[in-house]
Amino acid sequence: MSDEALSQFHASAKEYCDWVRDFKDDCDRVGAMRSLQRLLTELHLAWIQVSRPEGEISYVDVATEDVTPIRRNFCEILPVDGYLSVWDPLDFDDKDVPIMSYLPDDIADIYGDLTLGLEHWREDRKVNAYADWNLRYDHWGKHLINASAVLFQYLHDFPDGSTSQRRRVWNDVAP
Repeated sequence: MSDEALSQFHASAKEYCDWVRDFKDDCDRVGAMRSLQRLLTELHLAWIQVSRPEGEISYVDVATEDVTPIRRNFCEILPVDGYLSVWDPLDFDDKDVPIMSYLPDDIADIYGDLTLGLEHWREDRKVNAYADWNLRYDHWGKHLINASAVLFQYLHDFPDGSTSQRRRVWNDVAP
């Protein structure tokens, strides 16, 4: 395993989480969508280059962060929130597709899953960080792919943000 690849993923995960946590609604929304698209692309590219590191995994409990404030913040900021998605594109027997998904939920869930590994990294438990990110990849990876597809479509269709239509479904159901 390349320590360099894992370190690059850590840097991408940290940049994503810092951006999400510190984001304020003081920039243009299309710019925010472009930044988010870049961060998710870099995060995914970094992850697919990582392989399991050598060493023992020590089981240490890490407290999870409440991502509700992040979800609520992005409900107000982004020009799109609700979209249709397919959770498993290879499951042809699934009768519940497509499903309604929410970009703010994607952003918050990716953030929540990555911060657990970042906490391990801060405590110099790099093997644990990898194990946590890998264990949760089935979850955060699907959110990343779905969010990337929505960002692509929106930025392709409305490169200057000129749409007057906005899906506000999430605000009706957000906790």
